[in-house]
Amino acid sequence: PQIFKEEFSKKVILQKIIAILLIGVGLITLFAFK
Repeated sequence: PQIFKEEFSKKVILQKIIAILLIGVGLITLFAFK
């Protein structure tokens, strides 16, 4: 179970990073095309 928990937390962190990157890219494109 411990290994599974670590893998799960890694996936959650990765999803958070991807979400932040997507938001950042969206904001950059919004400001770029204003």
